[in-house]
Amino acid sequence: MSGIDSITSRVSEYIDIFLQQYVTKTPSYLRDTGHVLEALKNIVNIPNDAHLVTLDVTSLYTIIPNDIGLKAVQFYLEQNEKMSEERRMFILDCISFCLQHNYFWYDNCFFLQLSGVAMGAKFAPSFANLFMAYWEHRNIAPILLKDMGGGSLQFWRRYIDDCIGLWYGTEASLREFITLINSNSWNIRFTEEISKDLIHFLDLEIKIEEGKIQTATYFKPTDRNGYIERRSCHYEPWICNVPKGQLQRIKRNCSRLEDYMKQSEVIVERFIEKGYQKDELYRQREEIKNQEVVKPKEDSEKVCKQNKNKYQFAFSTTYSTNCPQIKNIITKNWNVLKTILLLVNLSRPNPHSSLEEPPQSEIS
Repeated sequence: MSGIDSITSRVSEYIDIFLQQYVTKTPSYLRDTGHVLEALKNIVNIPNDAHLVTLDVTSLYTIIPNDIGLKAVQFYLEQNEKMSEERRMFILDCISFCLQHNYFWYDNCFFLQLSGVAMGAKFAPSFANLFMAYWEHRNIAPILLKDMGGGSLQFWRRYIDDCIGLWYGTEASLREFITLINSNSWNIRFTEEISKDLIHFLDLEIKIEEGKIQTATYFKPTDRNGYIERRSCHYEPWICNVPKGQLQRIKRNCSRLEDYMKQSEVIVERFIEKGYQKDELYRQREEIKNQEVVKPKEDSEKVCKQNKNKYQFAFSTTYSTNCPQIKNIITKNWNVLKTILLLVNLSRPNPHSSLEEPPQSEIS
């Protein structure tokens, strides 16, 4: 259900601003694929009886009991000693209002969602993350790394409703553990994929070889060549760097060079089909082969602090082929424009350009 322009859309955005900072500090939090790779890189000396496991929470957003979800948020808000009691209760009241007013229209009737959070609500991912983190705090943290009589959970991380774990022990003991965590009163039910050799998580293919974790990019069976056409009317530097970005993603995901060479060949062939120059693609492929692995992105909060004063003024317009000329005119006359716009005290000499995507039209 879309939450755009709904009666609770603005308060939903307000709530999300407060909740996101707590989500990123939870122990099992995963930001993206790069964060997964960072978490896996230090796992070594894996025994022969180890099992990889991925677990997916069934219908997470809609199964959250309202009272437990609110209790979870309250638990994390109370860890912030600087937040006043009034602010804390106001946020909880806002969440309660949103949960109790999930109206939608279907087949000429109004319906009210009685439990769970609307999937289209802005704060829904943060709310679901904190709900799961609270459950993990009570059920996973106490047993992590401890012998459970036949096996032990050595690693546990989560991306919203997708969990990944590493179990030392027999498959039977692992299945007993999954049965145990599925026996809860929070409506949480997991579906699992277990393997001693290989599993898929996000866009990664993860396997155990010689006591170490090896990774490569996972291509779904339904994967098709959906890359943008070279002749598309986009900003030239941007479209030229699309293949490079995809090749860097492959290099980041592949822990072994031979996997990179094999998978990058697939990417190059797909871009050739879309009209990109073959020689340039193979040049980029070789250049990236010799580069170090791209490090994961920093937390958005840190990046915002670092870039707080980087751009103090932005020129924003819809992209067209005339944009480079417009940018040159602004740059050339910026000192005059600053005076006219009363921006004399700006420390940055030239404005930052921000180009919006133009309306799409099919190429015949």
